[in-house]
Amino acid sequence: IEDLLRFPFPSAPPVQTFCKSLELLYCLGALDDGCRITPVGTALSALAMPPMVAKFVLMAAALGMAEEACKIASLLNVRDVWLLGRSHQEKVLFAKSKLCV
Repeated sequence: IEDLLRFPFPSAPPVQTFCKSLELLYCLGALDDGCRITPVGTALSALAMPPMVAKFVLMAAALGMAEEACKIASLLNVRDVWLLGRSHQEKVLFAKSKLCV
């Protein structure tokens, strides 16, 4: 992609969101001053995770701590680490319904 600002998105994101995304990628070192992808950006894109988490994993890997970083990254992407049985979930929903007006 030569020109990100003129990329023919099927459904273009809002301009403010797009600009903030470019700013984040620039700060992470994924884009250079000309908005071209860098080697860091290529490495980040190979990981199936948000850019900030991917950068964390890459930095940790460079320090020999990839396994620990991957464990932390996986926990950051999980909504709830506890698996609750159906009966417990029903009790929770019932309790919440009593609090609602």
